[in-house]
Amino acid sequence: MNMAAEGKTPEMPSKVDELIAALDAPESHVRLRAAEDLATIGDPRAVEPLLQILGDPESYLRLKAAEALGKIGDPRAVQPLIRALGDPESYVRTAAVEALRKIGSQWTVEPLIAALGDPDAAVRQEAAQELGEIGDRRAVEPLVQMLKDENNEVRWATVRALWQIKAPLAVEPFILALGDEDNRVRLDSAVILVRIGQPAVERLIEYLEDQNTRLRVGAMWALGTIGNPQAVEPLIRALRDKDEWGRWQAAWALGKIGDRRALPELARLAREDRGKTLYGRVADAAREAAEKIRRRMSSR
Repeated sequence: MNMAAEGKTPEMPSKVDELIAALDAPESHVRLRAAEDLATIGDPRAVEPLLQILGDPESYLRLKAAEALGKIGDPRAVQPLIRALGDPESYVRTAAVEALRKIGSQWTVEPLIAALGDPDAAVRQEAAQELGEIGDRRAVEPLVQMLKDENNEVRWATVRALWQIKAPLAVEPFILALGDEDNRVRLDSAVILVRIGQPAVERLIEYLEDQNTRLRVGAMWALGTIGNPQAVEPLIRALRDKDEWGRWQAAWALGKIGDRRALPELARLAREDRGKTLYGRVADAAREAAEKIRRRMSSR
């Protein structure tokens, strides 16, 4: 065998044996260094000794063992790593979640779904991320439920995971997520709704009159990006939204769709509206939208 082609030197086998032996050292710092080095090398001979370290009293050693097992990727580690999802330390559980994803066995999906219920937000976030990476559709419904999680980072990881899985998705949870306090959750949910497309249009139109301004605005953005003419009349009515942000976004959406029916109301808004948003004046948005529509009409 060509050792250089394998990325190993002739001394590597003896080095691995030494490190495996060091996992039994009485000093925890020696065991820790050995686990770290074995994680770097990734030799499958270390699997069984590392599985023993998963039960070490030192939590940081358990962490390093989980990381090393994930790098090696041997399916023998799946069941012990599943048990490590019950470790008292959240960072060990997080490492176990990531290791299970790296191993990629079909048996890892259900344990990762179970980890979505972990009391620690970091573990839930990691589980959502890894389920997105795996892409198994069994995770879709549990992930949809996680859109209600109390933690912003978990909700954001959940939306991104659902985007990665690319399964047929229900509309309602993502429309409701348009009202999320976290801008990243709102934006990614809107992107998913655009991907869903026509099946989302009717429900998005209904939410143009919701009390939650963020939700209304997100629905306007999605409708404008989808571009279905069915949304034109509801968006024209939304030009009278009570919030400047809503009126600005409705004008933007109508400009995006490019339907001439919006021109009279956009002209009124350009003349009369004095509202301002972080994105600019409402009147300016109305003028720009009208100009887009006129350019589109003249190009036909």
